[in-house]
Amino acid sequence: MTDALLWPYIVNLFPDERAIYNELSSEPNDRGIAIVAVAVLEQKFKMALKRVMHLPGCLDKRLFENGGALSSLAGMNDMALALGIIHLETNRRLRQLINIRNQFAHYTLRRFDSPEIVKALDKIKDNVKWMAEFPDGSSRPMNRQELFLVYFGQILHGLSQFLTEPSPALRTPGF
Repeated sequence: MTDALLWPYIVNLFPDERAIYNELSSEPNDRGIAIVAVAVLEQKFKMALKRVMHLPGCLDKRLFENGGALSSLAGMNDMALALGIIHLETNRRLRQLINIRNQFAHYTLRRFDSPEIVKALDKIKDNVKWMAEFPDGSSRPMNRQELFLVYFGQILHGLSQFLTEPSPALRTPGF
């Protein structure tokens, strides 16, 4: 996959996001892409929640570590929705990305074209036909790995925007 291929979808990424995106898109291993991408989102969600919640150190550790209420990305995803950091649609999409990550982490021989992964990605697509565009103007439907990376990029960018806003606690629900 090349940057030109997905350019319309990643053009607005911040420089640090682009570096992550470029690294992931050059990864030859489906498992590596899914696990690393979702780990990056987990760190961004933790940063976003901590920015809004203003927790004392002891409570921060109790919530985010060792089986605490927000020690899983699924818990952080739901809390971000409850606090208005993300929209319901982003919450739904991230649940499927987590499902995909878990499929890769806990089962061998999974690929983006495995039935379990296809099913999870189809739950995100909502019948949208995402097109990969080429420099010569031609296009084709995206493959599943590309689709996963586009959804990852959208969530990553939304979290990065949230983290750079001057007053996140005074905003309307996010992306």
